[in-house]
Amino acid sequence: MTDLLSKLTVLKALFEKDKWSLRELSWRTGISEERLMEVINELSGNYVVQRDEGLVAIASSDNPAKIKPWGWNIYHELIVGSTQVYARGLVPWSIVVAEHQLHGYGRHKRMWESNLGGIWATAVISLPADKSPYLNIAIPLTLQRVLRRIGVKAWIKWPNDIVVEERKLGGTLIEGVALQDSMTVYIGVGINVNNDIGIPEATSLKRIVGLTPRNRVLAPFIGYLTRVTKLVSEPSELVDEYLSNLITLNRVIVAETIDGIIEGKAVEVDEYGSLIVSTKNGVEVKLEPWRVIRLRHGD
Repeated sequence: MTDLLSKLTVLKALFEKDKWSLRELSWRTGISEERLMEVINELSGNYVVQRDEGLVAIASSDNPAKIKPWGWNIYHELIVGSTQVYARGLVPWSIVVAEHQLHGYGRHKRMWESNLGGIWATAVISLPADKSPYLNIAIPLTLQRVLRRIGVKAWIKWPNDIVVEERKLGGTLIEGVALQDSMTVYIGVGINVNNDIGIPEATSLKRIVGLTPRNRVLAPFIGYLTRVTKLVSEPSELVDEYLSNLITLNRVIVAETIDGIIEGKAVEVDEYGSLIVSTKNGVEVKLEPWRVIRLRHGD
């Protein structure tokens, strides 16, 4: 098994230049040609690697640095602690994409495994403060739309998971800072694309549709974010679409919250993304996304 540092060394060179001969790549990385072939063969399981007439390259469709969306700044890094932390130093309409995170996290700072071949990114946007609560619905829905476009029958599991056949494919994390009447929002996205997964409850695009160029997901997602202000301007339509793609609705759920365990039937989601649960004693409880540590379907 090739070590991570060797893989990152080779990836750095492959992202820097469109094509390398094996000999040149060996000189550039300081790794012998024999060892280099082992590294490239392993990377081919997590990236769209092209080999032709002695040349090797990462497909441009699998290189986030090749995306050039109008009005955005893209920062492509090999390794960071967390894209959420990195993004705090960026201006709105910037996005950082990392190949590997050392300290990636989700809601309530739970660790998110972020190994090679996935999409680990944080986008920074700005929008009116009164529109920001709608992002709890808009962002998971946007990601689900993108996946449906490439033929993946993805659904939303409340509050922010993207699932296929009940297995987690990705998730989102929304954090923000208020600035008078506007909000600077940090939208974290983690998607299992071609990365290896050791969790039975999770899945990846590689398992579902085969090795997938990541820009097929990342580029349209950024495009949707460009129009996010318009998207949240019609919350009623947003909620209707969200509910039609939510697998949690009308199911028994068990939620671990900061206040204790809540069990009951999920009966509604309001326009801010809060889940309304009817408990066994007939009392309706509102669960805001930030209160819930974990949620599982009980049926």
